[in-house]
Parts: sequence; structure tokens; C-alpha cells
Amino acid sequence: MRNYEDVVKLNSFQEICTVANEEQWCWNLFCGTCGHRNFVKSLALLINRRPLALSINGITRIPSYYYMKDKLLNDFSHNVQEKVKDVSIEYFANNFKYPDFLGYLGIALFYSQSAENENRILTERWIPQFIAIMNQSERSGVLANVLKKRVFYLENILFDNKKILTVKDLEIIERSCSHLMQRIIIY
Repeated sequence: MRNYEDVVKLNSFQEICTVANEEQWCWNLFCGTCGHRNFVKSLALLINRRPLALSINGITRIPSYYYMKDKLLNDFSHNVQEKVKDVSIEYFANNFKYPDFLGYLGIALFYSQSAENENRILTERWIPQFIAIMNQSERSGVLANVLKKRVFYLENILFDNKKILTVKDLEIIERSCSHLMQRIIIY
């Protein structure tokens, strides 16, 4: 994995995820070891924000990582959302390891959540793509019924203007996309 200081600006979220996939970056939102720092810095650079530290009277009070993470979650959520809204879920599913591609999308969703609460852009663009991938699964009997319930769950989010797609929902999608395990890309 690349050191935080060595993370450079990349041109798209897809490009960030390509590097993350090759270098096996951590995408765990609650990682106590690295805190998915490379994604935080990459997102900050992608939206043209330098990962600066908060300085009061010339004294740095908060390390730049924590300050930028807070800024991404709050002030720059719309910027992140704008950069990830046109992601092809099919491309991610076919070109990145399973289930890592869902982790990458989870990072994007997490840092877009404030904006998503206002406008549901990712919810409306991503859920139909997820449903299409889930429906590629060849299931029968009980498993087919489970899949139908999960698709129905996502459709309820899509059609209820008060609901948004969340990171937690990606766990349901993961359980419905186990057929993608056959597409695991070995590096």
C-alpha cells in the first residue's frame, strides 16, 4: 500500500479505485489502523482540495487527515458526489475484485451522504444499476425468493423520496451478488 504522503492526484474515482485495487488499499470505513487515509487524500485531491490542517494562531490543532475527513463528510460532500455520480457499477463489478468494488463504492457513498440526503442523486443512479447486476444471478427456489425480496427492498428505497441508498444497503447488495465471486480477478 502506498504511503499517505505518496498519494498523488488522480483524474477520476475510477482511476483512484484502479490504483486502490492494484495496491490493495484499505476501504474499511471504520479501520482503526489506517482509517482508509489513501482514499481520504485521493478524494480530497480529486475535488481539488489540498489536505490541509486546521491552524489556529499558527499552531496545528488537528492533523490534516482528520480535518480533511471532516471536510469531505460535511463541506465537500456535494463535490465528492459530483465526481462519483456517473460511475458504472457494471464496470466496477467486472474490473475490480469482489467484494472490494462494493467497498470502493461504499467510500464514495459515505463521503457523499450529506449531499445524498438533499438530492438522492446516487440513489437514483446507482440502485437501477445494482438491481441489474443482482438480476444477473441465476437463482431458483428459496434463493430466487430471497433475491426478489432484496430487489424489492432496493426498489422501495428508490421510489420513496425520503429514503437514500446507504453503506448498510451495500451489505444487502453484496449478499445478492455472490455470483460475482466467479469473476474474481487475480493480481
